[in-house]
Amino acid sequence: MQLYANGKLPKSIGPQRIFRVNAFRQWLNFFFALMIALGLFWYGRMGGYHSADVHLPAFILYWVSGVAGLVALFVLVSARSSSRASNWLLRYNEFGLAINYRSYLNHHFNEDDETVLSLSFNEIRSVRQTQEKLSVPGSSRSNTETIYSMTFLDLAIADLATVKHIRQVLQAERDRSAPQNNGVRTKYKHYPVTITREGVLRIDWNGLAPGIKKALDKLQGKVTVESEQSIEERSWKSLDEKNVNRLVITLRNRGSSIQAIKLIKGRLGLSTTEAKVYIDQLGEDGEKI
Repeated sequence: MQLYANGKLPKSIGPQRIFRVNAFRQWLNFFFALMIALGLFWYGRMGGYHSADVHLPAFILYWVSGVAGLVALFVLVSARSSSRASNWLLRYNEFGLAINYRSYLNHHFNEDDETVLSLSFNEIRSVRQTQEKLSVPGSSRSNTETIYSMTFLDLAIADLATVKHIRQVLQAERDRSAPQNNGVRTKYKHYPVTITREGVLRIDWNGLAPGIKKALDKLQGKVTVESEQSIEERSWKSLDEKNVNRLVITLRNRGSSIQAIKLIKGRLGLSTTEAKVYIDQLGEDGEKI
């Protein structure tokens, strides 16, 4: 295994195929959210929305329009970040794989940081696609559940020492402080590459393009491609503490901190402050640090 800075990749990593966050989809989401915000604002200017069954006063529409506008601004940040050259997660060439474990949202970090793992095919024992459904608390008022459908590319690393080294560099990225810009430090807690409790290198494939089937086709013949693994949905209410922690880590790595806090509050009965502390104390293996 070799480590490289994203801005100083050797020519040997020259890609035959690059997999990255789908920028087109991100921009489409932004314009969709923007149109909703503008539409609601326009109805508010018209004095509200009134039909035979629905009557929405202007102040309600203004409020919802403001919320939609904030969502649009966040999606704009994501869309702009996805359009940068630093937005890539996996590169494939004839010798092996290069994996950029820094989130595309943290493009403002030092580009000289070594955040690219280069693995030869000999260092990868096998790969497979994993499909998993996650159940987390939904609206507290309606007592519903929210279902996440997740897609991962799992790489079984041949050498345990390599797994340990990867775990260390991933942890270093989580512990890295955000650079200061005009007195402000911004860090997005989004970690698309993780090491599971079982020591598997896991890449979150949600939102990536091309699709995961393209990646598996490229790897066929280079490494062992195992059959797809499907993990059936289990209600968060029936999970023991070990599996609750595992689910919390998955949500935290995706940047879904609010859902992780809801899960801890609902399952363990903690307050919001206590839930935040609990989540911060969990390591990548789901054990308390």
